[in-house]
Amino acid sequence: ASIKDVVAEVQTYVPGYRLLNEPQFDEPSVVNGGQHLVTTFIEVEGAGDYLPPYAGNLDIMTAAAAKVGDEIAKDRVAATSDERLREEQTISGGHA
Repeated sequence: ASIKDVVAEVQTYVPGYRLLNEPQFDEPSVVNGGQHLVTTFIEVEGAGDYLPPYAGNLDIMTAAAAKVGDEIAKDRVAATSDERLREEQTISGGHA
């Protein structure tokens, strides 16, 4: 996924998240251990619900935790649904 794709994904659950400028790409050098180096600058402006907007770092942690919780719940619901379907197929002799 490109950097802009990831930014767009994060913005779905952290509205104040934005890329401040285009990514900067540096060629491998002795300074960066012979590795390519990509630098990005982002900003997170908080929603200002309970904390000031400049506390965006706290909003992103809360939003990320909520997103992880949602994904875990989706996986568990899907696993439970799959298990129930297998049980029904076993009971009905393979016909759902």
